[in-house]
Amino acid sequence: MGEFDELERLIGRRLEAAVPDVMARYRARLRESGNPLGTDPAQWTDTRDHAHLILRDCCRALYGADTVATLSCSADLGERRARSGMRLRDSLHAAEQLVDITLETLGRITGDLPPPDAHRLFVRAALLVHRCAARRTQAAAETYDIHIVRRVEQATAEQYGKLAVEIHDRIGGSLALAFRHLEMHRLESPSAPGDGGRVTAIEESLEEAAAFTRHLVSGLSSTFPMPDGLHASIQKCAHALNPHRIPVVIEFSGEEEGLPDRHRDELFLIIREFLRNSFAHGSPTLISIRIKITDKRVSARLSDNGNGFDTSAHGRSPATATGGLRAMRERAERIGGGCRLKSSPGDGTRMWLWAPLTAAPAADEPDGSPVPTLAD
Repeated sequence: MGEFDELERLIGRRLEAAVPDVMARYRARLRESGNPLGTDPAQWTDTRDHAHLILRDCCRALYGADTVATLSCSADLGERRARSGMRLRDSLHAAEQLVDITLETLGRITGDLPPPDAHRLFVRAALLVHRCAARRTQAAAETYDIHIVRRVEQATAEQYGKLAVEIHDRIGGSLALAFRHLEMHRLESPSAPGDGGRVTAIEESLEEAAAFTRHLVSGLSSTFPMPDGLHASIQKCAHALNPHRIPVVIEFSGEEEGLPDRHRDELFLIIREFLRNSFAHGSPTLISIRIKITDKRVSARLSDNGNGFDTSAHGRSPATATGGLRAMRERAERIGGGCRLKSSPGDGTRMWLWAPLTAAPAADEPDGSPVPTLAD
């Protein structure tokens, strides 16, 4: 067993020495296929660095070390590619090409070993190549998907809002004018036999159209309907976003019926953003969500025990917060509340958010409120 371990380390050293050749062939193959990750100099820089990470993971695994400490670099790459408009299939094609070239290289560098050892080493190394490439490619693909979904949701919300305004202004305005003309007709025109019934029928039809228009505008304004309620929607969301089936503990207290629709929508979107960030960047083994509804306010304490991050790099205040953090704070402010987030590298992430359900904020919501910890 020791001899075989030493042969694994030998293959690791040979693969490490072959990395420059692998990278040269990798870019050449991407260029030949017209893949923009190889033809675009700006995209190639990211693609090259990501390939180096995968090959480094493979070499470390052959040395007997941990393959990856964190997948955050790969996750960040997926979001950058989505922001730049790259297609996901180009990323998957690039990963496939890197694996193929690395396997060809492994076949060459194991070829001079005795047949039984060569076969076992090649199979072992090939499995590690696939595993390392799959982990990093999946991490990048997940954040790519999350970013695309966000863009679609933002565009949809904006389009729905514009459509609601159009319907309200155009159809609603026309219906109001029709009602006015009908009222003037009744005042100015003598009624002929049967006219009263026809006018009443017209008025009823207009009322029905107006009611439908109000319902339609209201539906378009409520971009994220939750027929099953907030609790069930969060459970479904946590399940859908959780490919590795990490435990998610959800505690819910209070009567959800007291939540206004706007509060329910914004709370759901904030919690979903927290879950997305945890699964995509945090690598947690446990996520906790506790929601409490009273007659005065709704509050939620969210935490994960993942990697954490340096909040100073993302902005602590609403004015300096970036990306999802800013969006979460803005959503909380839309319903008259707020949220605080606390995190540090290696110490997980915690968030507290709240919103009043009465005209005046609850007494325990001042700026000095404590930020929850994982032990709370």
